[in-house]
Amino acid sequence: MKSAAFLFVLFGSLSLAAGVAQAAPTPALRAIAIAEDQRRWSDGELRGYFKDGAAVVRARAVRAAGRLQDSTSVGALSELVADLDVAVRREAVFALGQVGHRSARGILERALDDRDPKMVELAIEALGKLSDKAAT
Repeated sequence: MKSAAFLFVLFGSLSLAAGVAQAAPTPALRAIAIAEDQRRWSDGELRGYFKDGAAVVRARAVRAAGRLQDSTSVGALSELVADLDVAVRREAVFALGQVGHRSARGILERALDDRDPKMVELAIEALGKLSDKAAT
């Protein structure tokens, strides 16, 4: 029993030292998780978080919208491909691929010119997921 407790303390300390520990979710992140779990795009709550001042909140809302795969989210997601934060831009491109609607083709093709190599990689992958055979 003592060895189990020791290992727990040891690995817990290593996790904290490595920066693995995460802070408690903010009310916004909690609300995003609930909206995603309830598959709520049409009520506008997730879309509202796209304008949040914190990039981590915008990125998480974009990820949630992509997971919902609602084609009506393409317009709002497309706007975030130009976000100032690279993580938000990457999430937006990935989310457009998850939605997979052909209306995202133009914005994803423009993302191929991004200066961030990871953005280009994500745009290529997203284009391959579209329901538009001309995009592949």
